[in-house]
Amino acid sequence: MRIIRSAIASALVGVCGAMQAHSQDIVITALDSNGRLSWSNSASAGYQSIQWAPSLTGDWERLTYASCAGSAYTAAVPMFYRVLWSPGWRVGDLEGTWTNTGSIMSMNFTNTWTFDANGYLVGFVWTNGPPLLSFGGQLKVLSSGGVTGTVYAVHASQYGDETYFFTWNGQFESRNAITGTVSGTWMNPGGGGSGYIGTYSQGPTTK
Repeated sequence: MRIIRSAIASALVGVCGAMQAHSQDIVITALDSNGRLSWSNSASAGYQSIQWAPSLTGDWERLTYASCAGSAYTAAVPMFYRVLWSPGWRVGDLEGTWTNTGSIMSMNFTNTWTFDANGYLVGFVWTNGPPLLSFGGQLKVLSSGGVTGTVYAVHASQYGDETYFFTWNGQFESRNAITGTVSGTWMNPGGGGSGYIGTYSQGPTTK
């Protein structure tokens, strides 16, 4: 504990008053298990810089600072570290309900997509869209976090059943956010029509 306190004592630099404070004006009084560093300083003006270094002879960098306004001080300092390992992103990370917004042929939509643990589309709500007859398809998730694949939605029109294909080209930014685009095409075999419906997604897809 003496070595720890000596290192932290060296990390405290009191720049108080008119730069007249010396190291003996600052006394480390405690470093508790919750990462609370306490010290005293006889200076009544200026500021104090709490610094850290990987070794006593290393380059010192500031963690935080405190104004000189009293004689006893306490500051939080890092105490705990951890390293997390992950085998990479999996298709199961897609499971759940996601929401994004976009436009198709000048019509704006806010949609929700629900995927199961295997990436299959098992729920789809097309807000402001035409009534749905069915939906389906499956997405893949790359170990790097890429989200790819095509899902579809079918609705009835005056020309017959129309199918919209939504192709995802995204990237997991977190467990609850996917960035990228959802572009699509539509097909109407009965009416003989098909075409590109442009980029659907206008923003991040979030849970």
